[in-house]
Amino acid sequence: MTGETEGEDERKTPLHRAAAAGEADWVRSLIRQGADVNAGDAQGHTPLHDAAREGHSEIVTLLLDAGADPNAVATEAGDQTPLLDAIDSGNIETVTVLLARGANVDGNVDAAGLLPIHQAAMVGTPEMVVALLDPNQALNSARLPRWCHRCGSAQMERGGRAVA
Repeated sequence: MTGETEGEDERKTPLHRAAAAGEADWVRSLIRQGADVNAGDAQGHTPLHDAAREGHSEIVTLLLDAGADPNAVATEAGDQTPLLDAIDSGNIETVTVLLARGANVDGNVDAAGLLPIHQAAMVGTPEMVVALLDPNQALNSARLPRWCHRCGSAQMERGGRAVA
């Protein structure tokens, strides 16, 4: 894989590689053959992390259907979760799939102490920030980090309520 050193590639399974490459047929075949969807590599990344990081929402769905943990923590990689990887990918569809399937929005704090909403405010889109907001809470910019110049003052709609 591009950008990886030999040490980072350690313990990558064929399912990790298929998930990262977006190879749906290969992923299906490996799952049918009993591949462990929650196997961690040397950093603790599961195939779900790899698919989410690459923005492969179809693969994310396949892995979740097969029992992948949407809240798996890569402890050797700064406590990264599939949701944080999906946010980093910038793919709103992947983020939405993970949220719909139980990804923890408020409990997944990375090594820097950032919640998914903080990460989305830094690298995501306004739509991604809104997707991460709990629809049962009052929606306002107070939940967004003060330094979020891209999202903090934007007017965003969700469920008929505006984020000011």
